[in-house]
Amino acid sequence: MQVVRGDALKPETLPAAMAGVHAVIHLIGIITETSRVTYEQAHTEATRNVLAAAQQAGVTRWIQMSAIGTRPHARSRYHLTKWAAEELVRNSGLDWTILRPSLIYGYDERDRLLNLLRLALSWPLNGVQLYSLPLLDGGEPLVQPISVREVAHCFALAPSKEASVGRTIDLVGPVAFSWREMVCEILNALGQQGLYQEIPLLLMLRTLLWGAVLLLPILLIVELALHRVGPVAAEVGAGLWVGLFLAAYRWRTVLIYSVPGEPLILASEALAAILPRELQGSEALKMAREDNTGDPRPATEIFAYTPETFEQGLAKIYRI
Repeated sequence: MQVVRGDALKPETLPAAMAGVHAVIHLIGIITETSRVTYEQAHTEATRNVLAAAQQAGVTRWIQMSAIGTRPHARSRYHLTKWAAEELVRNSGLDWTILRPSLIYGYDERDRLLNLLRLALSWPLNGVQLYSLPLLDGGEPLVQPISVREVAHCFALAPSKEASVGRTIDLVGPVAFSWREMVCEILNALGQQGLYQEIPLLLMLRTLLWGAVLLLPILLIVELALHRVGPVAAEVGAGLWVGLFLAAYRWRTVLIYSVPGEPLILASEALAAILPRELQGSEALKMAREDNTGDPRPATEIFAYTPETFEQGLAKIYRI
């Protein structure tokens, strides 16, 4: 294997990478914009530049990584720029295949999403959050996670699969479920339980309980220092504190509650003028409010694999 370094935003660096190449697998993309690269640059401009270099070198086969949800009138710029890139590919004159993965999960520390969720649902962070987890719009949008190994399998075989030429193919897991159900699956894998509340009354009660656990010792110490309570009252207060602490500690069912998406998007867009791109979350919020699903059958038939269920993936990720 030969490695040739180049920059998809600098067309002059690309011809060297195309020498003797029959097929290009184009994977460039970003989830969030940075101070150096925008969606338009990473998705559309990069595709345009690499396509031009491929056409000039006589490349005949092109495999494009896109994303579920890509469409001409999408709300997010992520999907709009992915669509513009797809249109460049469709009009390139090459034998193209566009693959659109859903949420991709991996099996090690490089999987940011599942590792972030595991961190949020594990001690000590879950304790700091009072064993609760907010989900955008109650976690109702649907997802269809797919293993990174299956995505790699499809991309590796695509150049030689004539049946995939001229087709846009979904890469998704076998079952669609909500974000809320996915979080509950992760909780089960971690040996925990989750409970969803549309109005988080139990979370308010738990907050009051932990507030009492934290404040009661301070109150007792102050009252003793000021000689406002005697030893007997202090012992009763200490016994009450032990009871409250045990109740709070044993009540560790993770309370899942809803946060409204639209106000968060509006607030994020209002802050966009003062925040760096890395901290702007409106595009990610827009995408998180949409279903991320597709039809698994064309991919499994063309690339001949049996899709792994999310439960099977979690068993490998969390070694259960």
